[in-house]
Amino acid sequence: MLLLAPAKLALLVALSFHPAPQTHRVGWMEAVGHLSLIAHAPLPVTGRTPAPPAPPAPPAPPASPSLPGGLTPYDVLAWEQVAICETGGDWTMVGPTYSGGLGFLNQTWTSYGGDRYASAAGEASVLDQMIVAERISPTPPRSPGQGCAGYHGW
Repeated sequence: MLLLAPAKLALLVALSFHPAPQTHRVGWMEAVGHLSLIAHAPLPVTGRTPAPPAPPAPPAPPASPSLPGGLTPYDVLAWEQVAICETGGDWTMVGPTYSGGLGFLNQTWTSYGGDRYASAAGEASVLDQMIVAERISPTPPRSPGQGCAGYHGW
């Protein structure tokens, strides 16, 4: 006598089921009985395992603030440090020779297009002064470990 596990027996019965000819109608009890045999049959093994789900997409980086003149937040911080050393951070300083927070020579301010913003650097906005400074020196001076000594005469 051949003994089969219940799941294999259900699959064997399901596979050997032949639908009745068109002249015979299957009652709902009979149809449900056959479907339940199929529903409890084990799935065939294909030798492949399903692919793991894709990891979630990383969050988008925060948007960088948009600053005029191509300035980056790092540049702004560097120019602020220069202003602290040059004029004590007084961006509105106006003098007969030097003006603005970065201590522009008035003639240099005009030569690099600063007069487009104001007649003297100290009358222009902080960002306008930084934009003109970037025209003079595209890379803000850095003074690691030197204090203000590395900034004078930038």
